[in-house]
Amino acid sequence: MDGGGVDAGGADGGGAALDCPGIFDCASLCADGDDPCVNACIARGSADANARATDVVTCALAYGCTDETCLGASCASELAACAGTTPADGGVPMVDGGTPLPACTPLTGVPELTGPIAGLSASYGAGDPIHVSVPVDADTARVIVGVYEVGTTLYVAGTAMDVASSSSADLMLYAGVAGGATGTFYLSVELCSTSVCTTPFVRNTFQRADRTDPTLSGESYVATRENVGGAAMTTACTTTIPIQSFTIL
Repeated sequence: MDGGGVDAGGADGGGAALDCPGIFDCASLCADGDDPCVNACIARGSADANARATDVVTCALAYGCTDETCLGASCASELAACAGTTPADGGVPMVDGGTPLPACTPLTGVPELTGPIAGLSASYGAGDPIHVSVPVDADTARVIVGVYEVGTTLYVAGTAMDVASSSSADLMLYAGVAGGATGTFYLSVELCSTSVCTTPFVRNTFQRADRTDPTLSGESYVATRENVGGAAMTTACTTTIPIQSFTIL
């Protein structure tokens, strides 16, 4: 970003909602450390654009990306969704018009959850530690866990660790920050087939089918399997692993 001040409203005075690439283009013109300018760019984005931009930022943080090469290797799906294009591996089948996704079947070489997340409490105070055990199979080398709010795309915390084959990953993360967001939340899980998610790797993400849907009771994870930096393979399927909600007070 250059050091000069920029009117984030742009030539149109801020009247036109920005798409996802537009948010990043706008923010790139803000001076370093000018958070009000960046926030103004975010405020100009549509709800969908902000959700897609959040996905890109969350992925970049999860993989420690600081350049386009890393983003292209680790966050191709998020970047493609932001741009409104289809990634080279064929894209992720989405639930549309009530069309059901197929049930997941075990695949050799694909990291999988082998059961529900253990250790979650019904509620936490803001900033409290969350200790969980994530059961994974022999194809899993790294586990990434994130805390998301139910009914929005808000991401408040996350952590990651490498694991030994056929083990449970025992992780600790925080319930947001003290004095931060409160409400109802759940955990997403991202599994990589290589340590530190080194490319090429197979990624399997366990998320909600629609993160903006306020309904959660009885819901199970949708798994999205991707081949990052390798032969094309992107599929989404339903699991029987329940999503457990908890409150941050």
